[in-house]
Amino acid sequence: YNLLVVLKGANLSPETLRRVKSNVDYMVNWDPDDFNNPISGSKRVVESINLYDALFSAREHLFDEYYSKGVKKVVLLEWYCMPTIQKKLSLSRGEINKYGSDVVFVGNYSPRREEYIYGLRSLNVRVWGQGWYKSGKAFKNSIEFMPPIYFRDMSKVVNACKINLNLLTLENRDTSNFRNYEVPACGAFQLSERSGRISSIFQEGKNIACFSSTQELEEKCNYYLENESERQKIADESYEMILNGPNTIDDRALAILNYVLSQRYPNMG
Repeated sequence: YNLLVVLKGANLSPETLRRVKSNVDYMVNWDPDDFNNPISGSKRVVESINLYDALFSAREHLFDEYYSKGVKKVVLLEWYCMPTIQKKLSLSRGEINKYGSDVVFVGNYSPRREEYIYGLRSLNVRVWGQGWYKSGKAFKNSIEFMPPIYFRDMSKVVNACKINLNLLTLENRDTSNFRNYEVPACGAFQLSERSGRISSIFQEGKNIACFSSTQELEEKCNYYLENESERQKIADESYEMILNGPNTIDDRALAILNYVLSQRYPNMG
């Protein structure tokens, strides 16, 4: 083959990749996670990361660390949306009742996330995800939490709710994430934890709203619940920004192909 694209490669051993490499001109890794983080990474990925000709990652803040582990080349590749799944939906009243709430968070449990969301207990809040049984008694008595939800059903949740919270996974050293792109693709309003990376992609107050503390989160939720027109304007602006730019999974795949072509066949163009 001319090209092999490995998506993370958590189950591929270095021995397997060395054998594969003898039959492939160019081999790259596209890893959404922090490969050097034991929580989200894999020992096999760490042991084999230096075998790839290039690594594609949205984690620009970790590139120096990746190079220190022997990665030959790291290329910035941002997150993306899948517009055939993440899109505006016309929901029935029954679907809105089933999936909707004023404020929603879709994601797995962590003590830090529990603290943030518990501060919103006076509002109509739902949480969808794994591990929320670990939360404290006060949280369980105040916040409705639902089972994990994925893909098309998750898009129904995003469409049905007024405020979609985006709490970064700091355990994975996130400075941005998929949700930054998924929520706008649904034409929905996003209230995201603030970071320098997010501020470089979006314009706060124009196509995203942000917070940095439990107090600011509560204040922003109350403000945007009371100001529907402003909330909708930000949602519309973010929808136009994401869908009118090269931000789909197809765009990212094309970027990988274009990069590889520029490295292997620089005189083609």
